Amino acid sequence: MTPSRNLGQHDIHVWYADLSTYGGRCALSTHEYARAARLHAPLDHERFVAAHSLWRSILGAYLAVDPETLEFVHANLGKPSVKSPHVPLGFSASHSQHLAAIALVRDVELGLDIESTARPLVEAPGVAAIAFSPDERRRLAAVPQDQHTEVFLTGWTQKEAVAKALGQGLHAELSRIQVSFDACRPFESLPGWQIIPLSPGRGAVASLAAPHGIHWQVFEGWWSERSC
Repeated sequence: MTPSRNLGQHDIHVWYADLSTYGGRCALSTHEYARAARLHAPLDHERFVAAHSLWRSILGAYLAVDPETLEFVHANLGKPSVKSPHVPLGFSASHSQHLAAIALVRDVELGLDIESTARPLVEAPGVAAIAFSPDERRRLAAVPQDQHTEVFLTGWTQKEAVAKALGQGLHAELSRIQVSFDACRPFESLPGWQIIPLSPGRGAVASLAAPHGIHWQVFEGWWSERSC
């Protein structure tokens, strides 16, 4: 089902886009342009600008405002939110390689992470040693080799989604966030939070963290509008 722009109280809308074909471009903030300038590889720079333009376009559509007028504030550890008076709309955004995604919800915090399975995982053993607990590493080692990339990224996106929901991002101690590696079973990684598996399609893995105790209606779709 493709989501509309009408967010119900217990709705979460998730939008995906292929940055290699998305043509919309918005004027970004000075802060965004400064971050983009630190990316020396032309492709990384282009994808950053495209992803942030996409997110502005979607947020602007939901808030019925010019995307280029949106202002963002950042919490102590960097989590962004839309500056007042548009605060009732919560969001979490992520991009990996050519893929970008954003999740939107009313009035609460949530976390989203997407990873492309095309991304080389040469650093996976080092990442696992830091981000996964000993028990998680044992379970990961038992996974058949042909499933290893998808299972690893499932666990990684679950951890990142929770870290983002908590507003900790890269500052989180990921090894303390216990995950299931199971994309088909919601997993309560921390009290008060639940993991919701997403279906971005072949070539990607994504997870969503949302407050526990609510039966969320999650709608996913691909964004194709050019509103900037």
